[in-house]
Amino acid sequence: MLPPKTLDEGLRLYANDTEWRHYLAWCECDTLNEAAVLAGTSRGRIRQSIMAIGDVAWEQGYRWRPTPAPDLAVKGVSTYENSKGESATWTLERDAGMDPSLAFVMPDPKVVDKVATYTNGQGRVIGQWTTEKRTEAQRVELFEQFVEQLNNRIEYVKPLAPKQAFHYKDQLAVYPIGDLHCGMLAWALETLAENWDLPITASLIRQATTYLMDTSPPCDTCFIPFMGDFFHYDGYRPETPEHHNLLDAEGRMPKMIKVGWEIIEGMIDAALLRHNNVHVVFEKGNHDPSTAQVTSQFLKRLYRDNPRVHIDDGPAWYHKFVFGKNLIGVTHGNNCKIAELPSVMAATWPKEWGDTTHRVWFTGHVHHKSVQEFRGCSVETLSVLPPSDAFAARSGYKSERAMIALVLHKEFGEIDRRTVRPEMFVVRG
Repeated sequence: MLPPKTLDEGLRLYANDTEWRHYLAWCECDTLNEAAVLAGTSRGRIRQSIMAIGDVAWEQGYRWRPTPAPDLAVKGVSTYENSKGESATWTLERDAGMDPSLAFVMPDPKVVDKVATYTNGQGRVIGQWTTEKRTEAQRVELFEQFVEQLNNRIEYVKPLAPKQAFHYKDQLAVYPIGDLHCGMLAWALETLAENWDLPITASLIRQATTYLMDTSPPCDTCFIPFMGDFFHYDGYRPETPEHHNLLDAEGRMPKMIKVGWEIIEGMIDAALLRHNNVHVVFEKGNHDPSTAQVTSQFLKRLYRDNPRVHIDDGPAWYHKFVFGKNLIGVTHGNNCKIAELPSVMAATWPKEWGDTTHRVWFTGHVHHKSVQEFRGCSVETLSVLPPSDAFAARSGYKSERAMIALVLHKEFGEIDRRTVRPEMFVVRG
């Protein structure tokens, strides 16, 4: 039994002179190594002495609050009796870890749903259990609190100057990012397609972004809509948050977030080298509603001192961007039928609808390209860069993988489009 590290004079009765000298040295020092130097002996001898004092004192009935070994914390103390009626105790210890005041605290995004109390035959309460569940609003609110805490330590990025002086002020470059599913895992032998993991994700999106931005005109303004499902899952459990479908995930959530935020920051920095003004919206998907909202708040604070970066961090599921006579609507696409999106645009933004002549919705979710024209508005679903995962391969879903860049003129609408495909690049995993 380890005696207390704060000096306890009552233990002197249970120690010889050498043990007591070692115990005093241990109480004066932070570590066993320092105590060994002070006492002129070895670390093991110091520990042997203090354990001997504790064992003798405890066996003879002297009691104190258990003290954990260096770098450990007491988890619990148990007292038991053997077959002879002799009592003894043992202490459970665990790593002490870092100072709690220095750690980020992830709030528990659950609320009590119901409480059940059960009784015995005499009506006496003998137990109780509670059921907890998460609500979307509380999940987002708690994650936002966590990001607020995290952002206090963010080192803000330094402004980047464009490489060229001339820019087309009457043209807009649009780089829509289809469902990237950062954090997804796919095995080519299982899916009969391509491998996919975090290193491959980062390598491919960076090469595709560089190519599209380098070959697009140096427009004064660009718009980067992330179309939802940028992240493959939304918490430590690799599952869809609403229906709890199990997902093939690579890595851990912190690793997924780290790689994803590095990708996003790299894309915005690349855009700042090509364009004067960068507008970003980060849509929520059915795979990442909370993580996406947190990412929007993170980006808003990360670039808050950069007047050339504009982050739309609104929590709605529908967002817009107006450029001259162009009205662009963006949404993930899992909450509204495609045929209803034009009326949603007209009803939600009637002034912008009346002031523009070129109107388009961009959506993700379905992982394939399609364009449907309606009265006054067209709706385009985007191709994606990731291959099929095991579920999609098992279901027979197949589509061309691609990423696009568009150029819109203030007066004439879309005037140019570029497409890249994964096979154009050497992807390193």
